[in-house]
Amino acid sequence: MTIAKPKNIYYMLSYAYNILREGAFREVDSEDFENIHNLFAEIIALGVSNQIKRGLNREYEEYTESIGTVRGKISINNSFFGLTQKSNKLVCTFDEYTSNSPMNQVIKSTMYLLIHSDEVKPDKKIRLKSLIKYFSEVELVDPHTINWQSFQYHRNNATYRMLMNLCYLVHSGMILSDSTGKKKLSEYIDGQQMHALYERFILEYFKKHHREFGVSRPVIKWNLDEGEAGNPIIDFLPNMYTDITLQYEDRILIIDAKYYKEILSCSQYSSKGKYKSANLYQIFTYVKNMDTQGTGNVEGMLLYAKTEQNAPDDMSVLISGNRIHVKTLDLSDEWDRVTEKLELIARDFKSNDTLVRENRIAKERITKNNPRNELWQKETHS
Repeated sequence: MTIAKPKNIYYMLSYAYNILREGAFREVDSEDFENIHNLFAEIIALGVSNQIKRGLNREYEEYTESIGTVRGKISINNSFFGLTQKSNKLVCTFDEYTSNSPMNQVIKSTMYLLIHSDEVKPDKKIRLKSLIKYFSEVELVDPHTINWQSFQYHRNNATYRMLMNLCYLVHSGMILSDSTGKKKLSEYIDGQQMHALYERFILEYFKKHHREFGVSRPVIKWNLDEGEAGNPIIDFLPNMYTDITLQYEDRILIIDAKYYKEILSCSQYSSKGKYKSANLYQIFTYVKNMDTQGTGNVEGMLLYAKTEQNAPDDMSVLISGNRIHVKTLDLSDEWDRVTEKLELIARDFKSNDTLVRENRIAKERITKNNPRNELWQKETHS
């Protein structure tokens, strides 16, 4: 797999999380990073610095302690045992408004991990150390025990969402353990996390730069034949979730973003690689079920992140009246080249009238030359 440049990862994060294009985060744009460790150290430092200025999130946390005065609710049984031991203390359960919240624990643990990484530059470590002092009453947490789905965001802590997503990338996508069990950071983000970032980046890019398109990620319904609506098998059909769907006038382009180690699969019987059948079947199924009227106005595209594998950069084929594209995006190239490729996709899609006509002509040719269809026409007209 081709490793994306650290600077390109920053740009992708900027599209995925719009806040990175604002205010203090803009200074990241002028710096070149040797690796992603320094990139994340810089972004998290900026994010935490801004959060400290706004104020750290505080939550009520329940404590149970033996104390000399009454506070909150008295635990009768435990207090009675304590009195018999002549401790002269009551066991009380009370709430305390503290910054030792789960989200602050995640931020402190992430900064701690970066501070102790050999790959992070000393100047960035110094900056993180100065910030971690504000988390003195916050406990460290084991990354494996973090319940990322439990975080609830509201108006008072909305600024934490981006920080939590960045911390999630570090903890879930980069942490490795060596033979001694010591944690260290990988040189690149885990493929699954990069896949999600890659997909979201493309979606947000078209939303921002091409307002003329309808940009969405709809769930495609199965194009069932008339009378099949009540068929119980429908409940067992898989949902068809699209990554990116562009609509321009009466045309639709469904883009399936793929971030894989390999684009082509090779069998033991042939050294010649072929596109993975599951990917092609998936995009073809999406296109045919979206094109309910059979107009050919719906196209599909597999947009792979380029790998070191010798795979074609730009392929297109007309299948059963609908055009299917296979393209690659080189995330190790200069950013201008990356966006140039996306702009070319947008331009081709907008000026695709000739292809639509070709699709319709081809579909008519298929219908005309299909013997089974000709037989059906004879039977229906006899």
